Amino acid sequence: MVLLKTFQQLHYFPDLESVPPEIVDHIRTVMNLGPKAVAQYRQPKTLYRHCAAVRGYLSIHRYYGKEAQRIAVRAAYEAAEVMDQRVDVINATIEELIFRRYELPAFSTLDNIAEAAAATAQDRLYARIDEALTGERRAFLDSLLATDFAHRQSAFQAIKALPKRATRKHLEALLDQLAWLNTLGDVDDPLQHAPASKLRHLGKV
Repeated sequence: MVLLKTFQQLHYFPDLESVPPEIVDHIRTVMNLGPKAVAQYRQPKTLYRHCAAVRGYLSIHRYYGKEAQRIAVRAAYEAAEVMDQRVDVINATIEELIFRRYELPAFSTLDNIAEAAAATAQDRLYARIDEALTGERRAFLDSLLATDFAHRQSAFQAIKALPKRATRKHLEALLDQLAWLNTLGDVDDPLQHAPASKLRHLGKV
């Protein structure tokens, strides 16, 4: 019963020694069992048999073989296309496996899948942006990194400059910077297919 109830909450079988005693005591109370009833297995074969019985009762598939891996990888790659945080990709993968009635694998397995999916999605995003850049636009971007020795900073650093305290002088400077930014032209075209979450993440880099 401990295996059944913990699986219903966690969607995997925990080490029984890690189950809090309060949970075991509650199950004993509900089932009118005495303190001699413990959540232990002397024979591993009995544990395996009971795990199989729980899977059968709940109609759960073991995370085993190419099909389970394919479902997890596909879910992770689809999530990574629109999410930039690995934990969000992992959660999306977990939700898909639960929806497909699969037992969850070890966290390290989910983490490795999410890491690979995130890296691939990032490479694809960079490739799409790179393909959308014209030669003229590339030259313009390169020019933003050139240092203006008169001001001792590049145009890129000027773009990233944070607004100062709200005074009349600083407000005028901010309006001047806004007018200058408007002269840079349309910079959105190469990014039009990038998800907003990805752009927010890139903006923080």
